[in-house]
Order: sequence, then C-alpha cells, then structure tokens
Amino acid sequence: MSRYHMRRSLAIFASLMIWIAGILQIIEALKPDLTGMPSPTFDDGKLYELDPDAIKQLWEYRTSQLYMDVGIDLCFAIGLLSLSYCVLCLKRVFKRYKGGESDLPSFMVGCFFVGAILPSIQVMESIGATAMASVLVRTPNYPVAGYQAVQVAHLIQQGSGIFLISCQFLFVSLGLAISSYLSLKTGELPAHHARMGAITSAVGFLVFIFEVVSVFSGVTRVVPIIFGLTTIVYALVLLPMWLVWLGVELVRLKKESKVARDAGDDDVFLRNPRL
Repeated sequence: MSRYHMRRSLAIFASLMIWIAGILQIIEALKPDLTGMPSPTFDDGKLYELDPDAIKQLWEYRTSQLYMDVGIDLCFAIGLLSLSYCVLCLKRVFKRYKGGESDLPSFMVGCFFVGAILPSIQVMESIGATAMASVLVRTPNYPVAGYQAVQVAHLIQQGSGIFLISCQFLFVSLGLAISSYLSLKTGELPAHHARMGAITSAVGFLVFIFEVVSVFSGVTRVVPIIFGLTTIVYALVLLPMWLVWLGVELVRLKKESKVARDAGDDDVFLRNPRL
C-alpha cells in the first residue's frame, strides 16, 4: 500500500473515530440513564454551593458513566492523532507554493499537530483523574467533606484543562484555514474542498469561543447549549466530510503525478518522497 493510500485510509479512520465519539456523546446526552443510573435532577447552582447531597448524587452518576466517558475520550483522541498524521501529505501537496520557499505549509502541519497532540494528552490525564475520583467516592462511608473536596478538585482540574482541550478547535481550525488558503492559491486541491475547509475552520473558531465562554458562564445554560450544537455540526458533519474528501484527493493527486512522471514531466511532487 502506497503512502497516499495509507493516509487516505487514516483520513477515513480519523473521521470515523471523531464521528463515533460525537455519536456516543449525543447518546449520553439524550439518554443519560443508559447505564441504569438516573441522571441528577438538582439545580446546577447547588454544585457551586457544594451541597453534599447534590455532589453525592452527581458523583454516583459520574461513576456509572465512567466507561462511556472513557470510550468517548479515547475515540476522540485516536481520531485527532490519526488526523495529525494523514495531513502530513498536505506539505507535499503545497510544496510548489512560492517555489517551495514559503514556510506556510510547514506551519500548517504544525498547527494540526499541536491541535491534535495537546488535547490528547489532556484527555488521557482527565481519564485518570476522573477514574481516581470515582474510586474515592465509592469508598464505604466516604465523608461528606471528601465528596466536597473531590468536586472542588474536579472543577479546578476541568478549568485548568479546558484551554488545552480547546486547542484542538483553535489550532485545527487555523490549520484548516491555511490549507484552504493554499488550496485556492496553488489550485492543487478543488476549490469546493477549500471552501468546505474555510467553513469548517470558521465553525471551529466559534466552537473554541463558545467552549471558553461556557467555563465562565456559571449556571447559565444558553452558552453550553450553543456550544453543543456548534460542536455537533463541526465534529459530526464538517470535519469528517473534509477529512474523507482529503483522502480521496490525495489518491487522485498521486495518480496524476504518476501519469506526469511516466510522460517525462519533472514533477516536484514526487522528487522528495521523505516529505
């Protein structure tokens, strides 16, 4: 299997993992009692007041949902890491930009890598923290102060990690924006693919803004709802479509370059197989 066919497969695999993570998250949101534990019914304000009964009810529910949450996080992390590898071919696709003298293609690939790796690290850390908290609250006769301490630690950990998680939207969207610009400038990829990348990038920036704002919105539900809707459009529709289309175009470019080489055309696209 050639490098391009492998990365096409990775593009499809990455979109599938991201799509599965999104579907599981929707299922968890629409059917919160899937594991048999009813979802909490208290007002969110009680959590910020550290109401013991509310915190205990919440953590009993979180413990029941642990495996579902771990599955969602792992699928998303794997999808992001697969995305970061398959876009390496874009550096070769845009090699001709400004005669190969521009660093913009390398910067684009760097954005995709940062947007994939940093949130993946945070996801793994979050899985460990949530699992340990679940172990603690399952301890027999766990004191009320212990529940409150676990909730405070969870909120602090969630707040400190939100910006790393948000990096996926910020940097991947920046990479998409640069890819769209280079596509339009070089003509290597279809203009419609570039426009889809630009739209996906714009929605990704909105998701980043709404996610950060939702942290500081307190008990207000409007911003988290908007964040959820824009995330669904971004992760379940636009980004997977862009990725699958990219995989198809990479194979097409490979075939066209082979035809040009067979015809005796000195093709820069093929002279540097290590890129």
